[in-house]
Amino acid sequence: FHAGLATFDVPVAVATLAVTLAYLRALERPRWGLVAGALWGLAIAIKHNALFLGPLFALHYAACLWVARRRGLRLVRAQLLPAPLLLGAVLGPAVAFATWPWIWSDTWARLLAYARFHGEHAWYNMEYLGTNYNLPPLPVSYPFVLTAATVSAALLVLAALGLALGVRRDLRPADAPGPAADPTWSAPLPAGWPRLPGVLFAALALFPLALIAWPTVPIFGGTKHWLTAYPFLALAAAGAFAALCAGRPPLARAGALALLLAPSLWATVAGHPLGLSQYAPLVGGPRGAAELGLGRGFWGHAVTPILPELPERGRIYLHDLHELCRKQYLREGRWPPALAPAPPTRADAGLIFHELHMLTDQVQLWDALGTTRPELVVPLFDVPLTSLYRRP
Repeated sequence: FHAGLATFDVPVAVATLAVTLAYLRALERPRWGLVAGALWGLAIAIKHNALFLGPLFALHYAACLWVARRRGLRLVRAQLLPAPLLLGAVLGPAVAFATWPWIWSDTWARLLAYARFHGEHAWYNMEYLGTNYNLPPLPVSYPFVLTAATVSAALLVLAALGLALGVRRDLRPADAPGPAADPTWSAPLPAGWPRLPGVLFAALALFPLALIAWPTVPIFGGTKHWLTAYPFLALAAAGAFAALCAGRPPLARAGALALLLAPSLWATVAGHPLGLSQYAPLVGGPRGAAELGLGRGFWGHAVTPILPELPERGRIYLHDLHELCRKQYLREGRWPPALAPAPPTRADAGLIFHELHMLTDQVQLWDALGTTRPELVVPLFDVPLTSLYRRP
């Protein structure tokens, strides 16, 4: 289960942050454009989310030039095709190609297959506020409500404040602008020129949520699909915290930080190892989320607590447990070697992962095994996530 998070979503979030910081540095320092371009290529090789960075950086750079013009700075020809963007456009695809052996042969056909895979991506069933969605569009509110339901409200309020402070700081008129250095092709926005980091961070924090909210985007899944927004929300929250605590005694700052992080720490500890089903206190935790009709899990992750309780041999219905997960558990010695997967009618036992769209599967398993009574239930704050049934 964790392979997707470990190889795609968390690394591309880290890479997005690294590319962004390198790009900002490249606007004022020569040779950083090479670093930013290479990092962008690595980010593309990790996951296609990074392809959106090029247009976003270009829009940000145009905004910087617009603000500079408004402040009376004179634009020069060298700024029209800046090195950070040009090097990114050249090095990014080159590095992505060099690190992706699958497209070294039959390149165009495989790139088209890659594009078709995302354009025709399978749509997942998602329960949202008591309704099951298995075809787009999801409600526009979906990524915003899910973020509020899974992230500590204190941190979200701080992040919103930090984003607003950053944009305000970037766009307010300079009281007494100092002399600006001459821009060059390799350093198009040197000292004295606006680089608008707050505007860039706000764009990168909000764009992933807006993209998933777009009505024609396929239903890819849950919160991990806008994970690239979280580093910038975290930076904004840290900036707001620093602004609010400026001038306070160190002990007071430490106490305030502990209070702010306490809900997230509690949710992490209390939800382990079922963190995928944990919800924030704002919606009442897992119990409140179940009452609101929000999803409880994904791909059978909540089976882990009962792996030691599985039958030693026989046949078991896997339900939503991915076969690759079962094979990984088998390699790790956590899955009984003599316990094989089977359809409900041929199984001696069966797993059920409780989701709104899984009710039919549960009734079919009851009929096949001849019982409605589970042997084991995995709950999180009394919300059932997984049930194990055995044939009487």
